Order: sequence, then structure tokens, then C-alpha cells
Amino acid sequence: MGWQCRLRHLEPESLLTEPLAPRNPRLAELRRLLDSRAARREHSCFVVEGPRLVAEALAASLPVHEVFVEREADWPGATVVRSGTLDRLGDAVTSQGVLAVVGAPSLALEAATGVGEVPLDKRWNPLEPPLVLVLVEVADPGNAGTILRSAEAAGAAAVLFAGHGVDPLSPKVVRAAAGALFRLPVAVEKDVDVVMGWLRTHQLSSYATVLDDGEDLYRSDLRGRSAVLLGSEAHGLNATMIAAADRRLTVPMAATVQSLNVAMAATVVAFEARRQRRFG
Repeated sequence: MGWQCRLRHLEPESLLTEPLAPRNPRLAELRRLLDSRAARREHSCFVVEGPRLVAEALAASLPVHEVFVEREADWPGATVVRSGTLDRLGDAVTSQGVLAVVGAPSLALEAATGVGEVPLDKRWNPLEPPLVLVLVEVADPGNAGTILRSAEAAGAAAVLFAGHGVDPLSPKVVRAAAGALFRLPVAVEKDVDVVMGWLRTHQLSSYATVLDDGEDLYRSDLRGRSAVLLGSEAHGLNATMIAAADRRLTVPMAATVQSLNVAMAATVVAFEARRQRRFG
């Protein structure tokens, strides 16, 4: 299997006679993809680290443009770099000897999203009312990736990133999502009013998660077409978003606990919705 570099063709593969040095221009471009949201948008690519995630990207039929390795025997046809280069280059503590440049799906809300460029709502299971998680200004990549992983496990139809939050294609999100990003429909829209309009257009009842004074999660009916709004780690949902939602939802907690981490709250709500849909 071979991969073609589509970044800038700085160094054609046919001219490579020895492992790439750390200062090679192609590796500088790779670093830009790791570090810069603008670069990922410019090239429509992102970086996947580690053999398991690279294998999952391939299994999901994502376009893998190039694979960088330190041992060609493990990945025939890949671009070889000098030993130790990938650990210094990658975002993970250890790259495990392989990084891949992967073509990014469209993240537009109304346009195509996912493998095959199929519109977001067309990828939902037509036999099951969709559950959509909306992350409003969520900034921590670990939380975002964990929510993606939980959303897939709970059978959510999609995850929307609303406002000026984290880039779902950033290395930390990709790693924390553990492959869910390759299979779960994801969209990004900075204008939260557009997001709310989109939810109404698709007849999704919106539930704003609030710390208190909302409906008890376990007494709410989440079996219909539902969208759960989750706010930023620091401030939660603002008053405007709460007012725009159809209903408010609260996760009941022991009196000694002030709040839940946003990823934990998303997981609890998503799996309660799954439980209701399975058992009524």
C-alpha cells in the first residue's frame, strides 16, 4: 500500500533516498498541521497519531494522504523519518512510531459531513429518533474527545461544535475520541443562532443542561428527536442559550457535589437517553 503526499509536494517520493531529517520542509508542514487550526483548514487535512488510530482511519475509508514512520517494515510504502523524530514532532507523549496525514471530512453544518460527503441528517438511523449533542464553547480538547467517544457509544446521531470552541480535528481531540471521530457525524458552526435554527428546522427538541432548576434528567422524556446543549467548562451555557432552548435539564446529584465535568455530564445524559430508547 502506498500513500501520496498532498500537502505541497515539497519533496517527491521518488527523490527520497534516506530517512527524512527533522528539518525537512515536509516535516515542517506536518508540524503546521499538528499546531495550527488554520493550516488544517487550508489543506483540508489533519494528523492521526499511533498505529491503532491510523488503522482505524483506514478502516473507516478516510483518505490517508501520507504515513510517516520510523520503521518502514511496519508500514510498507510509508515515508521514513529518522529515529526519534516523530516523538519530538507529534502531540502525544509517544507517537508509537507512526503519524498519518488524513483528509478531513467537511464539518459544515448544512453541507456534507463524513465519509462519502453525505449530508449530516442523511446519515442518521431513519428507524430511530436522533439524539444530537451540541457543545457550546467547549474549549478543552480532552473533554471534547471524551464526549465524541461517549456519543458514539450511546448511539448519538451527531455532535455539533457551536461557537468558538476547540477544533474537533486537533491532535488532542482526535486522540481522546479514540476513533469515534472517524465514524460519528460531526459539524462545526460558530454562529450559535444558526445552530439553534438548524435544530428547529430538523424538528429537534432542545434541552439546555443547567446546574439546577431544570427538569430532573430521570423524569424527562428523551425518547423523541432531541438535542442536548452543553456549555463551556468555565461558565456553562449563557442565559441567551438557555432561554433559546425548548426545555432545561438538570442531572440530579448529591448535595455535597457542586457540578459535573462537561464530559461526564454529556455521558450521563447520553446514556440515559439510550436507556429510555431501549427500555421505554
